[in-house]
Amino acid sequence: MIARHRERQAVLMLLVACVLWGVSFNWNKQAQDILGRRLAEAGDDPRMASIGPAAFLAVRFFLAVVVWAALFPKSLRGWSMRTVKAGLIGGALLSIGMLFQHYGLAKTSESLSSFLTSLTVLFTPIMAYFVLRHRVSGRLWGSVACATFGVALMTLHREEGRFDLGALQGLLCA
Repeated sequence: MIARHRERQAVLMLLVACVLWGVSFNWNKQAQDILGRRLAEAGDDPRMASIGPAAFLAVRFFLAVVVWAALFPKSLRGWSMRTVKAGLIGGALLSIGMLFQHYGLAKTSESLSSFLTSLTVLFTPIMAYFVLRHRVSGRLWGSVACATFGVALMTLHREEGRFDLGALQGLLCA
């Protein structure tokens, strides 16, 4: 009885996480658009609006660091130089991916951006095949073909036009 309750709880939490992930694309797009407009107005320079995505990410991750440090102060102790280097490399790679995602999101629809971002699930084992020489099943290759077909359906005949810069940036994020 307890196991069944825990299973339902786990499924519910996964559902909540999926819903929050899905709506976050809309929230992020709105937030970075508002921040970009405010920066352009404050600086009296319309070109400042283009840094909205980068400024939004900077504020977002700065706040995350402050909250993390306040909640888990012990996690900031005992770092080695190796840990710091690994963190900087991982952070740089994450930053590049997030910048591609958010600049792509600024130029394309939320639905297309989220679909392209979710392709990470397929690209990870494919990269493992090419980089680490891991075997990839026929089922996964079929999934890649299906996802590629989905990208084609979502990008080739849309109101906004064909596969554009925003879509490319979203794909590079994945």
